Amino acid sequence: IGTLSAGIKLQFQMENGATEEQAMSRIMPVQLRAVVLFNPFISYSYFLTFCLLPVMFLVFVLLGSVYTLGNELQYGLGPEWLEAADNNICVALAGKLLPYTFLFYCLAMVINLILFRYLGLPLRGNLHVILVSEFLLIISYQFIAIFLVGITANLRLGISLGSAYSMLAITYSGLTFPIFGMPAFPQAFAHIFPFTYWLKIFISQTLRGEPVSNGIIPMYAFFAFMLLGITCIPRLKTLLKTEKYWGKL
Repeated sequence: IGTLSAGIKLQFQMENGATEEQAMSRIMPVQLRAVVLFNPFISYSYFLTFCLLPVMFLVFVLLGSVYTLGNELQYGLGPEWLEAADNNICVALAGKLLPYTFLFYCLAMVINLILFRYLGLPLRGNLHVILVSEFLLIISYQFIAIFLVGITANLRLGISLGSAYSMLAITYSGLTFPIFGMPAFPQAFAHIFPFTYWLKIFISQTLRGEPVSNGIIPMYAFFAFMLLGITCIPRLKTLLKTEKYWGKL
């Protein structure tokens, strides 16, 4: 309709003595040129792969950590576990989770190779910021696993809550729908997921090529999730020492 209308106006102007150049300048004095800023190829791979691979990865991180810790309660191995760590719960948790932290980080590197080397997705920012954010993301979800096991004291319930929590992150992270366009409650709800903050870092340093400071500031949120897990460490130690959990549940 717009093209047809412009053609009629152009013909009318030329019939009244205007040249074609003069007529075009009167009809469309400012020409609009649409440019896709961050996805010039309009590729669904940019949208889907950037989201699905990390979300699948986080499901393994959280559920794997919950299962690793919950097994100690499920099978009544808490006293032996603490005894091996000289009754120091922090040493026990480090010995239990750090090997998995290393394996998960190696898996994150494989995902980076798939995204940036094999699929050729853009990396316009700082790779080091992405690597640091991925390490903090893994640690954050491991501390959330400590929180879930400490609160539920039940392997099955902890895995169920962890599964729902990890998958809800994709809905409220702002990738499928911008957070600023959500109602007030979903906007607040979006901030209970470490993935929301990591996604800001990842998008800023890949598709958008933003300054490094834009990727560093959201990292501070990861420490809040770590603190949440730290608050449950004393309760987890109490559970491990409770006679109720010395036998199989």
